[in-house]
Amino acid sequence: MLRTAILGTGDISHEFVQNVAKASDFRITHVYNRDIAKAAAFARSYNIEHSCDTYATVNASDVDVVYIGLPNGLHFEAAREALTAGKHVLVEKPLVSTLHEFDVLSATAARAGCRLIEITRTLSSSGFSALRNCLPQLGALRWVDISFCKYSRKYNAWLEGQKPNVFTAEFSGGALYDLGVYGVHLAVGLFGLPRMVSYRCNMMSSGVDSAGALCLTYDGFTVNMLCGKNFELPPRVALCGERDTAFSASPPSILHNVRLLKNAQQLTGGGQSESDNFLLTLLEAVHLLRPDATAEYEARLRHCRNVIQVLCAARADAGIVFPADLFCSCPDTCPK
Repeated sequence: MLRTAILGTGDISHEFVQNVAKASDFRITHVYNRDIAKAAAFARSYNIEHSCDTYATVNASDVDVVYIGLPNGLHFEAAREALTAGKHVLVEKPLVSTLHEFDVLSATAARAGCRLIEITRTLSSSGFSALRNCLPQLGALRWVDISFCKYSRKYNAWLEGQKPNVFTAEFSGGALYDLGVYGVHLAVGLFGLPRMVSYRCNMMSSGVDSAGALCLTYDGFTVNMLCGKNFELPPRVALCGERDTAFSASPPSILHNVRLLKNAQQLTGGGQSESDNFLLTLLEAVHLLRPDATAEYEARLRHCRNVIQVLCAARADAGIVFPADLFCSCPDTCPK
């Protein structure tokens, strides 16, 4: 049983607790919010023993794992402190804001003998496995189409003059880092790093993107990806080859009901949800924490670095600058 602390009490942390109850490998003992009253209220809701208002209190405890469900821009510092204290770390997507932050965290984890795992959902889904396995049936790929556009209730707060974290550069927000990251995990997981990255987006006055079109160029085909947080568009994932097309009318965070269009072959069932994939990701994380899963863990870490590299290259192309970029020395990817 992994003694676990939660950093953050937002919606995603509630989802974590609800899925942990199904996983049975975790026992949540601590919850953090900088507002101790909010931490205490969350703790009461789920019968969690300890509520905390500092990272230091969490990291001084006997927990084995720290789950980070904080705003994107806070992932790095929270993860670094937990890893330095000898805790395994599970981090919500996106893992960090820049390649520099990734490299610092991966080195810190290695020195501490701990593991750093991103909660991706996409890679753990049955749909991802189905897409990867059906690639030979598609023939030469010519086009990949991914769409994940979802009106955010936080956008209403933006329109009212508030500054939700997800729409600020300070907290590494925007559509690409909130929704586009799922499609980047899918593309990089299936095809590796692209030859070229371009991103055209609608910029907000806060300096982040409300929506955008990401183009990843590979040899012989292109991945075209839409992400948006201030309008609705039916989600889809389509891998179009010369012999067949694999299609799912779901976002890359779910990937249910995957089928081949020409051969009318059903590859996966329907009915999955992001919560289902969250549970699968947690079960996979338990596996990656095992000492005998080192090779798989290192492969996943390399994949996550590649995802951050693509995200940073996309931001550089679009001119989206985060405060964290000031500390990154990667000349070709991170904006300045």
